Parts: sequence; C-alpha cells; structure tokens
Amino acid sequence: MWAGDGDRNIKLFHNMVNKRKMASRIFGIWEDGICLEKPELIQKSGLKFFEELLTGEEFVMNDDNLEKIPSLFSSEDNQFLLNLPTLEEVKGVVWEMNEDGAAGPDGFSVMFYKVCLDIIKDDVYQAVLEFFKGEAFPKGIAATTLVLIPKVDNVQQWKDFMPISLCNVSNKIVSKEIAKTEVH
Repeated sequence: MWAGDGDRNIKLFHNMVNKRKMASRIFGIWEDGICLEKPELIQKSGLKFFEELLTGEEFVMNDDNLEKIPSLFSSEDNQFLLNLPTLEEVKGVVWEMNEDGAAGPDGFSVMFYKVCLDIIKDDVYQAVLEFFKGEAFPKGIAATTLVLIPKVDNVQQWKDFMPISLCNVSNKIVSKEIAKTEVH
C-alpha cells in the first residue's frame, strides 16, 4: 500500500505521519528517581542535561602559556595554512558532499547547493573567505539543530539518547575545507 498510495494525501499517509510523530515524542523521563511527565518539566530537564553535557569549561590562554608550547610547524607550513581557499576548491567541497544528508536549521540541503551552485557560488565563496580571514559566522549560519537518537528501545533517561548535530551546509563547507588542508 505504501509504495502505491504513500505519497497521496490519504488516510494511510496521515496515519503513518501520526505514528512517527507519536514514536518520536518523549512522554516521560526519569530524573533523580522521579518520572517527569509534564512537557515543560521534560523540556527543562533535557535542556539542563544536554547543556551540561555539551558545554565545556571556559579556558583563557594568555601569552605566557604560548611560549611553553613547542612549535610544530615551519614558517613555510604556517604560510601554507594561511592561504585562502580558491573558488574551485570550495566548489569541489560542495560536489564531494553527500546530497542525501539532512538539511540544517536553515532548511537548505546539499542538493540545494549543488543544483543552485551557479547562482549562489559567489555568496558561498565570500562567506567562506570571510571565515578564513577571521570573521565570525553570522549566528544563523553557525546554528545547529540537536536531534536525539534513542540508543535503546525503552528510553528512560537522557543518557539513553545519542545527540546528533545537524548544522547548516555552509558551516559544513567550511569544516570540510579546513579538514582537507594538509601541511606538506
């Protein structure tokens, strides 16, 4: 039935959507021996748990500490790392990406970038260059959606979930460009 009628706006489709929606809801979570069932309490508990899990301690490094770290790169290596990526390199990164991946918070997928690259390439390239020149990403580009994937069948605690970050494609482009930079 799904193969023949699944994409039509019929009862089968709506039942499947509702079933998935119900399966992904959290109706109760155990915290400190108490089962939280009210949505607002579950939400506060989850926010607290994952903020603690994903937030590290702030560390400020001063110049005195830098002298103690040995230099691992030569002047030539450092100059190579300071080189800005070319438009062709950025386009290559986009074409190497899996187009079937989930879209980030902005709703744009890799497929969108590939289909529209001729139109948006200059803006994408400018954003990548700005990042490599030391400018911070605008808040929207750096945004990430956290998705919770159950690690077990009967989820009872927040530790039973594996958090997965879905970031915007523009953020992935920069990350992949950095990762492919190799020092000779």
